Order: sequence, then structure tokens, then C-alpha cells
Amino acid sequence: SMEPDQQLSLPPLLAGRLDHALELYRQGYADTIVVTGGKQPLDRFTEAAASAAYLEERGVPVGAILQETTGRSSWDSLRGAASLLDAAGKERVLLVSFDSVG
Repeated sequence: SMEPDQQLSLPPLLAGRLDHALELYRQGYADTIVVTGGKQPLDRFTEAAASAAYLEERGVPVGAILQETTGRSSWDSLRGAASLLDAAGKERVLLVSFDSVG
């Protein structure tokens, strides 16, 4: 049987980040998850949309997921995420990322 993430064909590093965010969410450390990532030329979905679908399949309500799709770099994505979180009245964040951000 095929796992949902295989259907979405998420890169292992991305799936690992999402699994970590999911664990923090389930443990009550956060009530909202922001996913980031725009669309590359051959992509059918934005990385953020694929990430959101991955989390939804694992029980995170759609209302608890914010999607930032405009950033062209990690810093752009962080700025966009900050705007989304500010608009949602969130003041504290936990950041789950790669070891190095470019």
C-alpha cells in the first residue's frame, strides 16, 4: 500500500520537517502550522499546498494551516510567514527548518 506522502512525492527532507512540525502540533506546542514554498516551473502544486495536504492527511485541520507561497528565498518566506502570523494574532513561533537555510 502506498503512503500518502509517496502519492504527493514529497522530498524526504521536507517530509521529515513536516513530521517534526506535526509532532510539535500534536504535543500542544503550537496551534497553527505555517508551510512555505512556491511553485517551480514543472510543479503541479506549490510546495506549501503539497505540505498542507500532507499535514491534513495526518489529521491537522485545514484551519490550523497557513500557506506562504510568495517567498523566493527562505528569508522571503519567513517575512511572508511573519505577515500571516501577525494577521492571525500570533506572537510566538517555533521554527522547523533545514540545518542550513539559503
